[in-house]
Amino acid sequence: MFRYFSALIIIVVSLNAQTPVYINLGSHNEVTDPILYDTDSVGFMQSRSYLIELANIVVSKNAKYNFQADWRFLQGVINFDKGNDPSTNGKNVLKWLSEDSQKKIQVDAHSHQSNGYNYADVAQLISNCGVSDSKIVGGFLWNDTLGLKSWLLFENGMRGEKFPLKIWKPDIVWGSATKGMFHNGDLNAFGSWRPAGAWNMMTHDPSKRVRLHGNACHNQVTDSTEITDNLNTLNEMLDAISSGRLPAGNFYTATIMFNQRDFSTEYIQKISSLIDSLNVLAQSGKIVWGTVGEKDSIWRNEYGGSPHFITCDNYLTSIDDPESTPETIEVGQNYPNPFNPSTVINYSLAEGGNIFFRIYDIQGREVATILDEYREAGHHSLMIDAAKYSLNSGVYFYCLSAGGKTITRKMVLLK
Repeated sequence: MFRYFSALIIIVVSLNAQTPVYINLGSHNEVTDPILYDTDSVGFMQSRSYLIELANIVVSKNAKYNFQADWRFLQGVINFDKGNDPSTNGKNVLKWLSEDSQKKIQVDAHSHQSNGYNYADVAQLISNCGVSDSKIVGGFLWNDTLGLKSWLLFENGMRGEKFPLKIWKPDIVWGSATKGMFHNGDLNAFGSWRPAGAWNMMTHDPSKRVRLHGNACHNQVTDSTEITDNLNTLNEMLDAISSGRLPAGNFYTATIMFNQRDFSTEYIQKISSLIDSLNVLAQSGKIVWGTVGEKDSIWRNEYGGSPHFITCDNYLTSIDDPESTPETIEVGQNYPNPFNPSTVINYSLAEGGNIFFRIYDIQGREVATILDEYREAGHHSLMIDAAKYSLNSGVYFYCLSAGGKTITRKMVLLK
């Protein structure tokens, strides 16, 4: 369902080096895959062998990988994987991934909630394979009636359909997509927060239990995708961090997604080459490997679980760096938005002059003057630190006045 290069942003402090991006690999198998894993023993065993090949590469190269399985593949493990293969230490492949990967691979539930299998049933199948439940939802339909009902059940507990005695309460939901292979209408936001509810997903409520990790922008590894495409996307993000277009000191994460139906020896070598290139960045400290569960633990335990998310449209706009002089005055949407404790605003001036940059509260009262000075023509950015200006949680408006023109935009501070 999801093949994304996702970028999730959370707060962190880094003083001595460039802020790193925490990264992992991820994959899905689908009920719609051409191989019917639960009934085609030959197809299942071939897919299993490719999975073992990939897992060995991940472990040997110290990468991190979230394997997210749907019910057909899990039922195939139960039906055909007898746990007598020396290449998996006499364990079924799921148990081997979970137990013998030196904590470099995490097994999660993925479901289209079809054929009578909901997420609770998939979680039960994982347990039936002898694997501990990661409590991670590998994607859900955020603007679909079934998906929204599922969100309510994620928070309060979902009862299985095939296994009605199973009540599943996941902790993390990764990805928010829509039906269809093109994913038109996906919730293209990345970040980590606790959604207030199914119909107000973009509002953070610290009292909620379930955390949402945005699936972010569309980037995928397919058989026709060049390695440089994915590296260029990541390097754009790293450049935006190092140049200050994305705030330094935040905790950035990314996921490179692919689908198990594309697995072949040639395809896996493509992923291996990608890992090699990523490890060059890891050696320089620009990226750090971590599973989804590890990233969530960092967000909650080390950085206070502060909400931090941004739409992909805002992110991609923010890293655009045109060299030509702008023809008019422009002010971008702050990013991230909502934010805590800091946010960045890009603006452009067609000509130099004195400018005013002010913040107003929801009542229209001026609460801070950020800029009152001369600026040259060109592209600029500024960072607003909520603590510096004693801003409390709430809705604010920021206004740029220059050349007889004033532009106003809304931003939200969540603490």
